[in-house]
Amino acid sequence: MLSDRILPSRFPLVPVFLGLMAFWATGCTTFLDRTTEARHAASVGSWDRAAGLFEEVLETRPGREKILLHMEAGLCRLYAGDYDEAIAHLRAADNATEAAYTRVHQQAGSLLLTDNLIDYRPPPFEVPLINSYSALAFVLKGDWAGAFVEARRANLRMDQMRIYLEESGYRVSNPFGSYLSGVLYEMQGELDEAYLDYKEVDRWTEGSPVLGRDLIRLSRYFRFTDDLAAWEAKYGALEPETQPVRPGYGELIVFLEVGASPLKMQPSMIVAIPELVSMPRRTAGGVLRVDGEDVSTACRLADLDRAAREQLDAQMAAMAAKQFAVTAGKIYIADRVGNEANSDLATFMMLALFAATNQADTRSWTTLPAQVHVLRASLPAGERQVTLDLVDHAGWPWKTLDLGVVKIPDNGRVLRSVREQM
Repeated sequence: MLSDRILPSRFPLVPVFLGLMAFWATGCTTFLDRTTEARHAASVGSWDRAAGLFEEVLETRPGREKILLHMEAGLCRLYAGDYDEAIAHLRAADNATEAAYTRVHQQAGSLLLTDNLIDYRPPPFEVPLINSYSALAFVLKGDWAGAFVEARRANLRMDQMRIYLEESGYRVSNPFGSYLSGVLYEMQGELDEAYLDYKEVDRWTEGSPVLGRDLIRLSRYFRFTDDLAAWEAKYGALEPETQPVRPGYGELIVFLEVGASPLKMQPSMIVAIPELVSMPRRTAGGVLRVDGEDVSTACRLADLDRAAREQLDAQMAAMAAKQFAVTAGKIYIADRVGNEANSDLATFMMLALFAATNQADTRSWTTLPAQVHVLRASLPAGERQVTLDLVDHAGWPWKTLDLGVVKIPDNGRVLRSVREQM
Protein backbone atom coordinates (compact mmCIF):
# COMPACT_ATOMS: atom_id res chain seq x y z
CA MET A 1 0.00 0.00 0.00
CA LEU A 2 1.03 3.59 -0.63
CA SER A 3 0.40 4.38 3.06
CA ASP A 4 2.76 1.58 4.09
CA ARG A 5 5.50 3.15 2.03
CA ILE A 6 4.92 6.47 3.82
CA LEU A 7 4.66 4.88 7.28
CA PRO A 8 5.83 1.25 7.74
CA SER A 9 3.24 -1.08 9.25
CA ARG A 10 5.33 -1.56 12.39
CA PHE A 11 5.88 2.14 12.90
CA PRO A 12 4.83 3.05 16.49
CA LEU A 13 2.08 5.65 16.06
CA VAL A 14 1.04 6.29 19.67
CA PRO A 15 4.17 8.48 20.22
CA VAL A 16 3.27 10.29 16.99
CA PHE A 17 -0.21 10.95 18.39
CA LEU A 18 1.22 12.35 21.62
CA GLY A 19 3.70 14.51 19.73
CA LEU A 20 0.98 15.95 17.52
CA MET A 21 -1.13 16.73 20.56
CA ALA A 22 1.81 18.58 22.08
CA PHE A 23 2.31 20.55 18.86
CA TRP A 24 -1.35 21.55 18.74
CA ALA A 25 -1.27 22.70 22.36
CA THR A 26 1.86 24.80 22.02
CA GLY A 27 2.28 26.29 18.59
CA CYS A 28 -0.52 26.42 16.05
CA THR A 29 -0.96 30.19 15.76
CA THR A 30 -1.02 31.32 12.15
CA PHE A 31 0.87 34.09 10.41
CA LEU A 32 -2.32 36.18 10.28
CA ASP A 33 -2.76 35.71 14.04
CA ARG A 34 0.78 36.88 14.81
CA THR A 35 0.66 39.91 12.51
CA THR A 36 -2.82 41.28 13.24
CA GLU A 37 -1.54 44.49 14.83
CA ALA A 38 1.06 45.08 12.14
CA ARG A 39 -1.43 44.56 9.33
CA HIS A 40 -3.89 46.95 10.97
CA ALA A 41 -1.20 49.63 11.19
CA ALA A 42 -0.44 49.12 7.49
CA SER A 43 -4.14 49.32 6.58
CA VAL A 44 -4.34 52.87 7.96
CA GLY A 45 -1.05 53.96 6.41
CA SER A 46 1.04 53.92 9.61
CA TRP A 47 3.97 52.45 7.73
CA ASP A 48 6.72 53.10 10.25
CA ARG A 49 4.68 51.49 13.04
CA ALA A 50 3.71 48.58 10.80
CA ALA A 51 7.35 47.99 9.88
CA GLY A 52 8.39 47.97 13.54
CA LEU A 53 5.66 45.48 14.42
CA PHE A 54 6.58 43.14 11.56
CA GLU A 55 10.22 43.38 12.65
CA GLU A 56 9.23 42.54 16.24
CA VAL A 57 7.50 39.37 15.04
CA LEU A 58 10.52 38.58 12.85
CA GLU A 59 12.80 38.83 15.89
CA THR A 60 10.63 37.09 18.48
CA ARG A 61 8.16 34.76 16.73
CA PRO A 62 9.21 34.26 13.11
CA GLY A 63 7.80 30.75 12.84
CA ARG A 64 8.12 29.47 9.29
CA GLU A 65 7.67 32.94 7.80
CA LYS A 66 11.08 34.61 7.91
CA ILE A 67 11.04 35.29 4.17
CA LEU A 68 7.51 36.70 4.30
CA LEU A 69 8.25 38.89 7.32
CA HIS A 70 11.26 40.37 5.51
CA MET A 71 8.99 41.08 2.53
CA GLU A 72 6.34 42.72 4.70
CA ALA A 73 8.81 44.79 6.72
CA GLY A 74 10.72 45.76 3.59
CA LEU A 75 7.67 47.15 1.82
CA CYS A 76 6.55 49.03 4.95
CA ARG A 77 10.03 50.56 5.31
CA LEU A 78 9.88 51.62 1.66
CA TYR A 79 6.58 53.44 2.19
CA ALA A 80 7.92 54.96 5.40
CA GLY A 81 10.87 56.41 3.48
CA ASP A 82 13.49 54.23 5.21
CA TYR A 83 15.06 53.13 1.94
CA ASP A 84 18.25 51.54 3.25
CA GLU A 85 16.31 49.36 5.71
CA ALA A 86 13.81 48.49 2.99
CA ILE A 87 16.62 47.36 0.70
CA ALA A 88 18.17 45.26 3.49
CA HIS A 89 14.90 43.45 4.20
CA LEU A 90 14.12 42.85 0.53
CA ARG A 91 17.64 41.62 -0.16
CA ALA A 92 17.35 39.13 2.71
CA ALA A 93 14.02 37.96 1.27
CA ASP A 94 15.48 37.63 -2.22
CA ASN A 95 18.47 35.59 -1.04
CA ALA A 96 16.30 33.27 1.04
CA THR A 97 13.77 32.88 -1.78
CA GLU A 98 16.50 31.88 -4.23
CA ALA A 99 17.68 29.24 -1.76
CA ALA A 100 14.11 28.02 -1.18
CA TYR A 101 13.57 27.38 -4.88
CA THR A 102 16.88 25.56 -5.35
CA ARG A 103 16.73 23.13 -2.43
CA VAL A 104 14.52 20.08 -2.01
CA HIS A 105 11.31 21.26 -0.38
CA GLN A 106 10.53 19.31 2.77
CA GLN A 107 6.83 18.53 3.20
CA ALA A 108 6.70 15.71 5.74
CA GLY A 109 5.02 17.76 8.44
CA SER A 110 2.49 19.12 5.99
CA LEU A 111 1.32 15.63 5.09
CA LEU A 112 0.13 15.12 8.66
CA LEU A 113 -1.07 18.55 9.74
CA THR A 114 -1.05 21.72 7.71
CA ASP A 115 0.78 23.49 4.89
CA ASN A 116 1.63 26.21 7.41
CA LEU A 117 4.29 23.83 8.78
CA ILE A 118 6.31 24.33 5.61
CA ASP A 119 8.72 27.26 5.42
CA TYR A 120 7.04 30.02 3.44
CA ARG A 121 8.15 30.18 -0.16
CA PRO A 122 6.73 33.11 -2.16
CA PRO A 123 4.44 32.06 -5.00
CA PRO A 124 6.01 32.67 -8.42
CA PHE A 125 4.17 35.93 -9.16
CA GLU A 126 5.55 37.49 -5.94
CA VAL A 127 9.17 36.49 -6.57
CA PRO A 128 10.19 39.17 -9.14
CA LEU A 129 8.27 41.82 -7.19
CA ILE A 130 10.81 41.51 -4.36
CA ASN A 131 13.53 42.85 -6.67
CA SER A 132 11.23 45.36 -8.38
CA TYR A 133 10.41 46.99 -5.04
CA SER A 134 14.07 46.92 -4.11
CA ALA A 135 14.79 48.73 -7.39
CA LEU A 136 12.13 51.31 -6.52
CA ALA A 137 13.77 51.87 -3.12
CA PHE A 138 17.12 52.49 -4.84
CA VAL A 139 15.48 54.99 -7.22
CA LEU A 140 13.81 56.89 -4.39
CA LYS A 141 17.09 57.17 -2.49
CA GLY A 142 18.74 58.52 -5.65
CA ASP A 143 20.86 55.47 -6.49
CA TRP A 144 19.95 54.83 -10.13
CA ALA A 145 22.82 52.40 -10.66
CA GLY A 146 21.68 50.23 -7.75
CA ALA A 147 18.12 50.38 -9.09
CA PHE A 148 19.29 49.20 -12.50
CA VAL A 149 20.97 46.15 -10.95
CA GLU A 150 17.81 45.20 -9.05
CA ALA A 151 15.60 45.75 -12.11
CA ARG A 152 17.74 43.37 -14.14
CA ARG A 153 17.59 40.87 -11.28
CA ALA A 154 13.79 41.14 -11.30
CA ASN A 155 13.77 40.23 -15.00
CA LEU A 156 16.05 37.28 -14.22
CA ARG A 157 13.74 36.10 -11.43
CA MET A 158 10.74 36.34 -13.78
CA ASP A 159 12.53 34.18 -16.35
CA GLN A 160 13.47 31.67 -13.64
CA MET A 161 9.87 31.42 -12.49
CA ARG A 162 8.68 30.90 -16.05
CA ILE A 163 11.10 27.99 -16.42
CA TYR A 164 9.99 26.61 -13.05
CA LEU A 165 6.34 26.68 -14.17
CA GLU A 166 6.96 25.70 -17.78
CA GLU A 167 4.88 22.52 -17.64
CA SER A 168 1.96 24.08 -15.75
CA GLY A 169 0.92 26.48 -18.51
CA TYR A 170 0.88 29.40 -16.04
CA ARG A 171 3.06 32.30 -17.21
CA VAL A 172 4.48 34.69 -14.64
CA SER A 173 4.24 38.38 -15.46
CA ASN A 174 5.59 41.48 -13.74
CA PRO A 175 4.33 44.51 -15.70
CA PHE A 176 5.16 46.95 -12.90
CA GLY A 177 8.75 45.68 -12.75
CA SER A 178 9.04 45.57 -16.54
CA TYR A 179 7.91 49.19 -16.84
CA LEU A 180 10.30 50.34 -14.13
CA SER A 181 13.05 48.41 -15.91
CA GLY A 182 12.16 50.21 -19.15
CA VAL A 183 12.45 53.59 -17.43
CA LEU A 184 15.85 52.63 -16.03
CA TYR A 185 17.09 51.40 -19.41
CA GLU A 186 16.07 54.77 -20.85
CA MET A 187 18.11 56.42 -18.09
CA GLN A 188 21.09 54.32 -19.20
CA GLY A 189 20.52 55.27 -22.85
CA GLU A 190 19.69 51.66 -23.79
CA LEU A 191 16.53 52.50 -25.70
CA ASP A 192 16.35 49.14 -27.47
CA GLU A 193 16.10 47.32 -24.12
CA ALA A 194 13.59 49.89 -22.85
CA TYR A 195 11.42 49.26 -25.93
CA LEU A 196 11.43 45.50 -25.26
CA ASP A 197 10.34 46.10 -21.65
CA TYR A 198 7.49 48.38 -22.72
CA LYS A 199 6.37 45.75 -25.25
CA GLU A 200 6.34 43.21 -22.41
CA VAL A 201 4.10 45.54 -20.38
CA ASP A 202 1.73 45.88 -23.33
CA ARG A 203 1.16 42.11 -23.31
CA TRP A 204 -0.30 42.22 -19.81
CA THR A 205 -2.10 45.56 -19.55
CA GLU A 206 -5.06 47.30 -21.11
CA GLY A 207 -4.30 50.08 -23.58
CA SER A 208 -3.49 53.49 -22.10
CA PRO A 209 -2.12 56.72 -23.54
CA VAL A 210 0.87 56.68 -21.16
CA LEU A 211 2.14 53.31 -22.39
CA GLY A 212 1.01 54.09 -25.93
CA ARG A 213 3.16 57.22 -26.04
CA ASP A 214 6.20 55.27 -24.89
CA LEU A 215 5.71 52.59 -27.55
CA ILE A 216 4.93 55.06 -30.36
CA ARG A 217 7.81 57.33 -29.38
CA LEU A 218 10.39 54.55 -29.42
CA SER A 219 9.07 52.78 -32.52
CA ARG A 220 9.31 56.14 -34.32
CA TYR A 221 12.83 56.62 -33.00
CA PHE A 222 13.94 53.21 -34.32
CA ARG A 223 11.84 53.58 -37.50
CA PHE A 224 9.98 50.34 -36.81
CA THR A 225 7.25 51.14 -39.32
CA ASP A 226 5.25 47.94 -38.83
CA ASP A 227 5.32 48.32 -35.05
CA LEU A 228 4.40 51.98 -35.33
CA ALA A 229 1.37 51.16 -37.45
CA ALA A 230 0.28 48.51 -34.95
CA TRP A 231 0.67 50.83 -31.95
CA GLU A 232 -1.20 53.67 -33.67
CA ALA A 233 -3.99 51.26 -34.58
CA LYS A 234 -4.23 50.19 -30.92
CA TYR A 235 -3.64 53.48 -29.12
CA GLY A 236 -4.62 56.05 -31.72
CA ALA A 237 -2.47 58.52 -33.61
CA LEU A 238 -0.91 60.16 -30.58
CA GLU A 239 1.51 63.04 -30.82
CA PRO A 240 4.25 62.19 -28.32
CA GLU A 241 7.31 64.36 -28.01
CA THR A 242 10.19 62.72 -29.86
CA GLN A 243 12.44 63.48 -26.90
CA PRO A 244 10.54 64.01 -23.61
CA VAL A 245 13.90 64.60 -21.94
CA ARG A 246 15.80 67.34 -23.78
CA PRO A 247 17.54 70.64 -23.05
CA GLY A 248 15.16 72.83 -21.05
CA TYR A 249 12.80 69.92 -20.31
CA GLY A 250 12.73 67.02 -17.89
CA GLU A 251 10.32 64.21 -17.12
CA LEU A 252 8.24 63.49 -14.03
CA ILE A 253 7.23 59.86 -13.46
CA VAL A 254 4.82 58.95 -10.64
CA PHE A 255 3.93 55.42 -9.55
CA LEU A 256 0.53 55.29 -7.85
CA GLU A 257 -0.16 52.16 -5.78
CA VAL A 258 -3.73 51.75 -4.63
CA GLY A 259 -5.66 49.42 -2.35
CA ALA A 260 -4.43 46.30 -0.61
CA SER A 261 -3.78 42.84 -1.96
CA PRO A 262 -6.47 40.22 -1.31
CA LEU A 263 -6.31 38.21 1.90
CA LYS A 264 -6.13 34.44 1.80
CA MET A 265 -8.84 32.91 3.97
CA GLN A 266 -10.03 29.37 4.67
CA PRO A 267 -13.82 29.28 4.10
CA SER A 268 -14.25 25.72 5.38
CA MET A 269 -12.65 23.81 8.25
CA ILE A 270 -13.43 20.59 6.41
CA VAL A 271 -11.50 21.34 3.22
CA ALA A 272 -8.08 22.98 3.68
CA ILE A 273 -8.11 24.99 0.46
CA PRO A 274 -7.83 28.80 0.66
CA GLU A 275 -9.81 31.43 -1.17
CA LEU A 276 -8.97 35.07 -1.79
CA VAL A 277 -11.02 37.93 -0.36
CA SER A 278 -10.57 41.30 -2.07
CA MET A 279 -10.15 44.35 0.11
CA PRO A 280 -12.51 47.30 -0.54
CA ARG A 281 -10.94 50.34 -2.16
CA ARG A 282 -12.26 53.60 -3.53
CA THR A 283 -9.41 54.70 -5.81
CA ALA A 284 -9.50 53.55 -9.43
CA GLY A 285 -6.88 55.92 -10.87
CA GLY A 286 -5.61 59.45 -10.76
CA VAL A 287 -4.85 62.67 -12.62
CA LEU A 288 -1.49 64.39 -12.26
CA ARG A 289 -1.63 68.19 -12.03
CA VAL A 290 1.42 70.44 -12.32
CA ASP A 291 1.07 74.15 -11.55
CA GLY A 292 -2.70 73.67 -11.71
CA GLU A 293 -2.76 72.02 -15.14
CA ASP A 294 -3.68 68.40 -15.92
CA VAL A 295 -0.62 66.75 -17.46
CA SER A 296 -1.18 62.99 -17.20
CA THR A 297 -3.88 60.40 -16.51
CA ALA A 298 -2.98 57.19 -14.67
CA CYS A 299 -2.20 54.06 -16.66
CA ARG A 300 -2.77 50.79 -14.83
CA LEU A 301 0.41 48.75 -15.00
CA ALA A 302 -0.28 45.84 -12.69
CA ASP A 303 -3.39 44.26 -11.20
CA LEU A 304 -1.88 42.30 -8.32
CA ASP A 305 -5.32 41.30 -7.05
CA ARG A 306 -5.95 39.51 -10.36
CA ALA A 307 -2.41 38.10 -10.45
CA ALA A 308 -2.93 36.53 -7.02
CA ARG A 309 -6.19 34.94 -8.20
CA GLU A 310 -4.65 33.59 -11.37
CA GLN A 311 -1.79 32.09 -9.37
CA LEU A 312 -4.21 30.45 -6.92
CA ASP A 313 -6.38 29.12 -9.75
CA ALA A 314 -3.29 27.56 -11.35
CA GLN A 315 -2.57 25.73 -8.09
CA MET A 316 -6.15 24.63 -7.38
CA ALA A 317 -6.07 21.21 -9.05
CA ALA A 318 -2.86 20.25 -7.27
CA MET A 319 -4.20 21.50 -3.92
CA ALA A 320 -7.42 19.51 -4.32
CA ALA A 321 -5.50 16.34 -5.20
CA LYS A 322 -3.21 16.80 -2.23
CA GLN A 323 -6.15 17.43 0.10
CA PHE A 324 -7.77 14.17 -1.02
CA ALA A 325 -4.56 12.21 -0.50
CA VAL A 326 -3.84 13.82 2.88
CA THR A 327 -7.38 13.17 4.13
CA ALA A 328 -7.11 9.51 3.19
CA GLY A 329 -3.73 9.28 4.90
CA LYS A 330 -5.05 10.90 8.08
CA ILE A 331 -7.92 8.43 8.30
CA TYR A 332 -5.48 5.56 7.86
CA ILE A 333 -3.11 6.90 10.54
CA ALA A 334 -5.96 7.53 13.00
CA ASP A 335 -7.19 3.98 12.52
CA ARG A 336 -3.72 2.58 13.18
CA VAL A 337 -3.28 4.71 16.30
CA GLY A 338 -6.57 3.33 17.61
CA ASN A 339 -5.50 -0.23 16.83
CA GLU A 340 -2.12 0.18 18.56
CA ALA A 341 -3.77 1.73 21.60
CA ASN A 342 -6.66 -0.74 21.40
CA SER A 343 -8.99 2.21 21.87
CA ASP A 344 -11.75 3.69 19.73
CA LEU A 345 -11.34 6.86 21.79
CA ALA A 346 -7.75 7.19 20.53
CA THR A 347 -9.00 6.91 16.94
CA PHE A 348 -11.64 9.56 17.59
CA MET A 349 -9.16 11.91 19.29
CA MET A 350 -6.69 11.51 16.43
CA LEU A 351 -9.38 12.34 13.88
CA ALA A 352 -10.44 15.32 16.00
CA LEU A 353 -6.85 16.55 16.14
CA PHE A 354 -6.45 16.26 12.39
CA ALA A 355 -9.73 18.10 11.84
CA ALA A 356 -8.72 20.91 14.20
CA THR A 357 -5.37 21.34 12.46
CA ASN A 358 -6.75 21.01 8.93
CA GLN A 359 -5.55 24.47 7.96
CA ALA A 360 -5.07 25.86 4.48
CA ASP A 361 -1.95 27.89 3.81
CA THR A 362 -3.34 31.42 4.16
CA ARG A 363 0.02 33.18 4.09
CA SER A 364 0.62 35.88 1.48
CA TRP A 365 2.33 39.25 1.02
CA THR A 366 -0.41 41.30 2.65
CA THR A 367 1.15 44.76 2.26
CA LEU A 368 1.23 44.61 -1.54
CA PRO A 369 -1.16 47.02 -3.27
CA ALA A 370 -4.11 45.80 -5.30
CA GLN A 371 -3.00 47.77 -8.35
CA VAL A 372 -0.05 49.84 -9.59
CA HIS A 373 -0.55 52.79 -11.96
CA VAL A 374 1.90 55.13 -13.66
CA LEU A 375 1.63 58.80 -14.62
CA ARG A 376 4.27 60.39 -16.82
CA ALA A 377 4.77 63.92 -18.17
CA SER A 378 7.45 65.94 -19.96
CA LEU A 379 7.71 69.35 -18.27
CA PRO A 380 9.80 72.52 -18.45
CA ALA A 381 12.76 72.29 -16.10
CA GLY A 382 12.50 74.02 -12.74
CA GLU A 383 10.49 73.88 -9.54
CA ARG A 384 6.88 72.81 -10.05
CA GLN A 385 3.91 72.49 -7.69
CA VAL A 386 2.57 68.96 -8.09
CA THR A 387 -0.73 67.46 -6.91
CA LEU A 388 -2.41 64.15 -7.62
CA ASP A 389 -6.21 63.93 -7.87
CA LEU A 390 -7.44 60.44 -6.96
CA VAL A 391 -10.55 59.34 -8.85
CA ASP A 392 -13.13 56.73 -7.90
CA HIS A 393 -14.61 53.96 -10.04
CA ALA A 394 -17.14 56.38 -11.51
CA GLY A 395 -14.32 58.68 -12.62
CA TRP A 396 -15.02 61.37 -10.01
CA PRO A 397 -12.16 62.93 -8.01
CA TRP A 398 -12.52 62.18 -4.32
CA LYS A 399 -9.17 63.12 -2.80
CA THR A 400 -6.24 65.38 -3.67
CA LEU A 401 -2.71 64.51 -2.59
CA ASP A 402 -0.19 67.34 -2.37
CA LEU A 403 3.19 66.08 -3.61
CA GLY A 404 4.76 69.45 -2.83
CA VAL A 405 7.29 71.30 -4.92
CA VAL A 406 9.16 68.95 -7.24
CA LYS A 407 12.32 70.06 -9.01
CA ILE A 408 12.15 68.93 -12.64
CA PRO A 409 15.74 68.37 -13.76
CA ASP A 410 17.01 69.92 -16.98
CA ASN A 411 17.43 67.08 -19.49
CA GLY A 412 16.77 64.48 -16.77
CA ARG A 413 14.07 62.51 -14.96
CA VAL A 414 12.61 62.51 -11.46
CA LEU A 415 10.48 59.73 -10.01
CA ARG A 416 7.96 59.73 -7.17
CA SER A 417 5.92 56.94 -5.57
CA VAL A 418 2.55 57.32 -3.85
CA ARG A 419 0.69 54.66 -1.84
CA GLU A 420 -3.03 55.10 -1.16
CA GLN A 421 -4.68 52.33 0.86
CA MET A 422 -8.21 53.34 -0.14
